[in-house]
Amino acid sequence: MGDGQQSEPETRVITRRNFIKGAAVLAAVTALGGIKWWESSVSPENQNQRTIEKIISEGVTKYNEKTGKKVSYRRTSDFKPDSYYDELILKNLGDKDKIINEFPFSAKDAYLSADSNFDNYAAIVSQVGSGFYTRFERENPFGNNANETYKKRMAVGEKYFAEVKQNIENLVSANENKPISASQVLEYFLEKNQGSLDESIYDTAIF
Repeated sequence: MGDGQQSEPETRVITRRNFIKGAAVLAAVTALGGIKWWESSVSPENQNQRTIEKIISEGVTKYNEKTGKKVSYRRTSDFKPDSYYDELILKNLGDKDKIINEFPFSAKDAYLSADSNFDNYAAIVSQVGSGFYTRFERENPFGNNANETYKKRMAVGEKYFAEVKQNIENLVSANENKPISASQVLEYFLEKNQGSLDESIYDTAIF
């Protein structure tokens, strides 16, 4: 599911993890803008790579065609425009840590979440702003017992993980066991999240 395009002032190959990190930040704060930092040149080893914008556009189009519904997008309270990120990147070229440290809280949280190892299933349903979190909160009201709540998060997180994994395996099987595009995973989450684009991109990042 690696995807990428030309980035200035430097060129680099984008990995799947970099893609989903960028998607998570995009979901958190940029409302389909400010993604220049996450784009890179197409790898000569993978001519099927595409930009993040194309991946999202394709996923949204598939959702529109399948459901007849439009997607929605909710900005966070600490939303920053493209110009903020452009200036931040140009000011701190070559210092990724400094750039990340100056992200608004939502962007930084999304970035770090996308780089986490989710062996702990409870973490899947604990990322505020994700569809996983929203669905868990809606379906499983909190109790007063912290230990029981954690056990519930573990159980539900494992259930959600299994559902997504099975769906992806089905898509791969239907594609003659060839890799599928991230846009198909995004479309799946759009259906699960009732067309919420910010939550669906975040879910794609988490998974």
